[in-house]
Amino acid sequence: MDHCYALTAGTLQTLPRKRKRSDGRKRARDRLRQKNRVNIGIAYSRWKALKMEKGMKNDAEVACYLLD
Repeated sequence: MDHCYALTAGTLQTLPRKRKRSDGRKRARDRLRQKNRVNIGIAYSRWKALKMEKGMKNDAEVACYLLD
């Protein structure tokens, strides 16, 4: 089967352009995310196993379960 993956000049003009995020906005967003992160190291596999065992949907539910 022969495939042609090259885009023609006409196709390139009709594709919508992706909007790039500014580096400053991305850095600010990443900085906020870093404030909420916790490194659990080698316990990560146990964390995921507990999450699946209890049928929890996200990591926040696991954290609340363990704290309560």
